Amino acid sequence: MDVDQIRTAFTALVTSAAPVEPCAAARAALAAAGRTSTSTSTSTLPSGFGSDVTRDGEWLGHELEGVIPWPSIQAMAWSGGIPHTALVPPEMRAAMMAMRTGTPPIEPGFLMHTVPDGRIVVSDVAPGCSAAASGIRVGDVILLLEGEPVERPVARLMRMYRHPAGTELPVKLVRGGVTLDVTLRLAPGRLPLVESRMVSSSVGHVLIRAVTASEDPERDVGALVRRAVEGMLRDGMRGLVLDVRSNPGGNSDGSVRTASALTAGTPMLSFRAKDGKESDVPRSGEPPALAAKIVVLVDDQSSSSAEMLPLALREHAHARLVGQDTAGALTQPGMTPLRDGYMLMTPVARSLGPVSRKAFDGDRLSVDVRVANRTPEDFAAGRDPQLAAALEFLD
Repeated sequence: MDVDQIRTAFTALVTSAAPVEPCAAARAALAAAGRTSTSTSTSTLPSGFGSDVTRDGEWLGHELEGVIPWPSIQAMAWSGGIPHTALVPPEMRAAMMAMRTGTPPIEPGFLMHTVPDGRIVVSDVAPGCSAAASGIRVGDVILLLEGEPVERPVARLMRMYRHPAGTELPVKLVRGGVTLDVTLRLAPGRLPLVESRMVSSSVGHVLIRAVTASEDPERDVGALVRRAVEGMLRDGMRGLVLDVRSNPGGNSDGSVRTASALTAGTPMLSFRAKDGKESDVPRSGEPPALAAKIVVLVDDQSSSSAEMLPLALREHAHARLVGQDTAGALTQPGMTPLRDGYMLMTPVARSLGPVSRKAFDGDRLSVDVRVANRTPEDFAAGRDPQLAAALEFLD
C-alpha cells in the first residue's frame, strides 16, 4: 500500500544517522501532494508532531492516503538538503551502481562549484564527454539546468544519470557577460578519471574526477593514481597536489585503494553507526614508496568518497587541505527497499577520523588553508589561487 511506503520512508528519514527534521519532512510531503503550503508554520501538523516517530508516520500516511507516494517521499528526502538522502528510482539505482565502477551509461562530463557571490560555475569539462561536445566551457556560469536553478550542484549532476543516452537538456548559462542557451546532449563516454602532470620541477598534480573501484585497472582510480605517482617520482617529484575539487565521490572502496597508493597507514576508513558501534576498513595493496609531502585541493562540492580520501591522507600522511570546506557527505549511505524497485538512500553511519576517532561538525572537512573558489574571471585569466596556495606550501 502507498500508505506503507510513506510511513516507511518517513521513519527511515527521521531516524537516520543524519536525520531529516520531522516537521520539515512532513510539510514537504504534504506540499508535494498539494495538501498544504511549504510555509514554516507548523499549524498544519498536529500538536506535538515530531516527538513520536511511529505516531507521526501513521498520521502522515493517513493524510496522504490515495496519493502517488514518490513525489512526497522525494520531497521529504530533499527537505533537509542532507547528502546521501534521496529517493532512488530503479533506473537511477542501476546508474549509481555503474558509476561506482566508472562505467555509467552516460557521462555529463562536467563539474560545478559555488563562488562567494552565489554563482554556480563550471569548474571542469572532461575531454571527449557530453559537455565538451555540446559546447559547455570551464568558467561558464550556470543559470538554469533543465529549466531549474542549480542549488546543490553534486545532487543536481547525480539526477542527470537517470536519463538515457541521446537525451537533450536545455542549459542557460553566462559566458563573458553574454547569456547563452546551450543544448546538452547526453552521450555514452568513458570519463578520463585521472589526469596527471608536473606543475613545477619538483611538484606533481593529480586530478581525480570520480572515486571508483574496479577490477579493470583503467577504471580503478587507486591503480591509476598509483601509476601516475610512480611516473612523476621518476621525474623528480618531491611534493604532490591531489585535486578532488568538485569531485562527487563514487565508491568508498575507491577511496581506500587510492589512499593506500599514497600512504602506508591503516585503517583507511572508520565509521560510527547510530547505535555507537564502530567499524574500520583496512588498507588495500602494498604500501607505497612515497616520501613526498601531500596537499589535497578540496571545495564545497568535494563529496562523499572525495571527502573520505582527504580525511585518510590528512590523518595518515599529514596532508594539508587547501580550498573550501567540503560538501558534508562524510557518511556511509544505506538503502531502504520500497516497492516497484524504488529505494530510499539515507546515511546509516558517520565517518570518523581513522586515527583521531573523531566525528566532524556537519560531516564535512574544514580546510587548513582557506582560499576562495575560482571565479569565471579567474578561469578567463588562467588563474588558480587554490593551486598557487598549494604550490607555495610545497615548493
